[in-house]
Amino acid sequence: MDANPFPIVILDKCQIYRNADSNEFGHLPLNQMFGTIGFNSPIPESYIPFTVDDKNEVIIIYLLQHFMTKYEYEFTLDQLLEDLFSHLIHLYSEQAKGVLKNRLGNILKDLLAQEEFEEELKYNKTTKKYILLSNAPKKFQKTCQKYIEKCMENSEQTNLTQYY
Repeated sequence: MDANPFPIVILDKCQIYRNADSNEFGHLPLNQMFGTIGFNSPIPESYIPFTVDDKNEVIIIYLLQHFMTKYEYEFTLDQLLEDLFSHLIHLYSEQAKGVLKNRLGNILKDLLAQEEFEEELKYNKTTKKYILLSNAPKKFQKTCQKYIEKCMENSEQTNLTQYY
């Protein structure tokens, strides 16, 4: 036994288990449960940034935060879903992906119409790809940040700053 008085549970790529060298749980069923819990595929290491039920402002916040990390970024809606949802998007049904793509497409259409983004965000009808051209990355980041702040004011979501 190590000097730690608590059981140590380890999250591995394809399993969860209690470290055999650590103390046991005080509840027998937990010890049995945490012998080893295996998974058929790797455990997701990312999270779902938003759902179709979220308000546009919430989705825009994640979208612009994503764009702020890109430079000369060309993408389709499928590629954008892959980038935003990592490997979790493959767990969605085709119908659910379609609904998400529709929401993102409508939001991008609205952003394309915004004067703030007319220089940086384009849509190529021939290739059906969106293009993010950030000739002035710092200016683009400031534009995104201002837009994010506006969205946060309108989202009516509770954030941590309201608690301190």
